[in-house]
Amino acid sequence: MAERQPPVSNFYIACRNNDIDTVKSLLETMITDEINKLEPNGSTALHAASYYGHHEIVELLLMHGASRSIKNKYNYIPYDEGKTDTIKVLLSRDDNKDRFVGDSNNSIEWIRIGDKIDQEAKAIRKMLKAYSNQNKNKKKKNLINMIDLGSYKDIDKIKRYFNQANELNDPTYIIRAYTEETEFYQRLNRELARVHQLNLTDENQRQLLDFLHLICCHSDLRKYDFQDEIYRGMNMDVNDLKQYEIGAKIMTKTLLSTSKDRRIAEKFATKTGISTGGTTIKKACICKYKIRKAHTALAIQELSVYPQEQEVLIVPYSAFQVVQIQEIRSDYGVITEIELRQCKSHVETHTAIAVGGGLFATAMGSVVGLFLDNEDDEN
Repeated sequence: MAERQPPVSNFYIACRNNDIDTVKSLLETMITDEINKLEPNGSTALHAASYYGHHEIVELLLMHGASRSIKNKYNYIPYDEGKTDTIKVLLSRDDNKDRFVGDSNNSIEWIRIGDKIDQEAKAIRKMLKAYSNQNKNKKKKNLINMIDLGSYKDIDKIKRYFNQANELNDPTYIIRAYTEETEFYQRLNRELARVHQLNLTDENQRQLLDFLHLICCHSDLRKYDFQDEIYRGMNMDVNDLKQYEIGAKIMTKTLLSTSKDRRIAEKFATKTGISTGGTTIKKACICKYKIRKAHTALAIQELSVYPQEQEVLIVPYSAFQVVQIQEIRSDYGVITEIELRQCKSHVETHTAIAVGGGLFATAMGSVVGLFLDNEDDEN
């Protein structure tokens, strides 16, 4: 005789049945772990509300910290279970956000374009490797300290991620914090952009150096290495676009969010500005990156708060060369496609390890050194 399955919770039943008053009442005393509990039937309350199309319940759950990334016993996240467009929109990132699109006026997007960019990356590697080596034998009380970026909305949410990383000795919680749609990742990249000269003895840079060291060197992140084509949108005016001529070499400045799904980047990229005369101020572009070496990018889909975006992170100070530029027609109109291939010399010298580098690269002006593999390749 088959063993009887335990009953699901009253909270789950209320979410499944669209009992808004009961859900509101229960949420007042529930903690996040209880809200995200996998019930005996293998689903969370958010899965149930999404499946049955209860958009008000979905909104309530999200407001109280329900996770978009938990998979049920069928390997589906709540987004996959959503039966209506309204539910899918609620579980998606706002299209007006700029996570997968860069702007040519944004000083933190690129560091430099030039013929000898690979050599600059090598110099950066050597400078940073010293810091990596001196940290190997240090014993620290915490895995990572909270980065001081001032006060901003949802800072308590980010602090919880840092606390979990320390309590569980798990760097993936820092990645989860970065994927949250808060000011954390934006302020972090702006902070990196302000620091142009790395100083290993500067205590003002210690938090950034420690954070970068953890993100780039922790063995638990190695399994997320990714090699293939990925996409990121760009909005550029005509003059800026001229810099991206075939053969030009480009070195990334910060951590860049890209997607395996071209349509994600195209959707974000086509939010172009129009002047009062009807003339396009910025051209919608799609950058297609060809990653040719491990430890250059990390596929963090299963860590992301928005797993349906299929996010891949490119580390800073990774060198690419423009190999093709063409106008193409997409579902969102005519866009300019820029194809970039990872530079051969950059690949051969094992320059980068996946995620997190971009978080601090710009800030320090020399980051790739921390991304060296165990091989002592200084070519």
